[in-house]
Amino acid sequence: MTARGLDIPIVLRDMRCVILPVSDRSNSLIFYRDKLGMMARALPDGTWEVSTGHAALRLIERPLKKDRITVSFWLPIWELLQARDKLRALGLQVNGPSERLGTEQMLTLKDPDNHSIELVARGSLSDLTMSRIELSGKRARGPSGQTWEYFYKAVSLEDMPWYTDCLDEDLVTALSEYAPLPGRLLELGSGPGTAAARLAALGYEVVAVDIATAAIEQARLRFGDLNPHLIYEIADVCQPLTYFGNFDYAFDRGCFHGIPPEERGHYIHHVAEVIRPGGRLFIKVFSYEEPGDRGPYRFTEKKIAELFKPTFTVRYVTKSTFEGTLVNSPKGLFFVLEK
Repeated sequence: MTARGLDIPIVLRDMRCVILPVSDRSNSLIFYRDKLGMMARALPDGTWEVSTGHAALRLIERPLKKDRITVSFWLPIWELLQARDKLRALGLQVNGPSERLGTEQMLTLKDPDNHSIELVARGSLSDLTMSRIELSGKRARGPSGQTWEYFYKAVSLEDMPWYTDCLDEDLVTALSEYAPLPGRLLELGSGPGTAAARLAALGYEVVAVDIATAAIEQARLRFGDLNPHLIYEIADVCQPLTYFGNFDYAFDRGCFHGIPPEERGHYIHHVAEVIRPGGRLFIKVFSYEEPGDRGPYRFTEKKIAELFKPTFTVRYVTKSTFEGTLVNSPKGLFFVLEK
């Protein structure tokens, strides 16, 4: 059954399934399904499981111990107040937001068995009242300084400098050696969604994210109904991505090289959070050999290795180009990084 509570995705962090002792399974089911907005299904052994799609709580009816369990769910910072107001409208006592560790905002509430529920978002108190675009202002700029939102509304796909209807050739080559078995793949900065659709057609379970709502709307319109294993979502790659679950692979063709230096650490941290140990990040950036200084930042092989260590190790690198609609394709570097 699909829940009618929260309309926003919430998932357990770093957990796939948790056994949750409850005194009354029906009462707990109503709370998690109808209040917190989780999906529910009956299991063959007569127990119930509630799930966000990426993580699950298995409700086991048995006498409760004195110790109580704390379950944490992660939300985007700009949706935390929305979650609080909606849960209060459903009759729940929600406390917060309160600050934790100086970098996180948290809402707290109790389930029917007095287990603690935490809704957590990374950011400051001032971030809570800002929109997603306001929070991402530095990164939400297109090639000529306009917002990405405006860019994707004003420029046709065929006129975008990086647009190609084909999957990146360097990625195709790398997948055969470094991702021979299709798994879950996160595309970072998916734009019009072509690469994500091609990867899903190859058998990968793809979540494609972009900061521009207009880009995601275009991608959904073009490819959204073609493959059940393809999802397009609005997200800022420099904010937590844990609510999408964990991934075997990630792909970035031209997103990282547009992020200003002071934000790069956030990108690396949040991408590393969702890639499983041994997973690979396939990334293409502008090369230092590309003349001029217009457009994205330039990188050397050494610079990328320094930025991504100690979380990632360079497994493969090659000189390349950014194929698209330009007469002269910009020079790039393609990397395979392993966590």
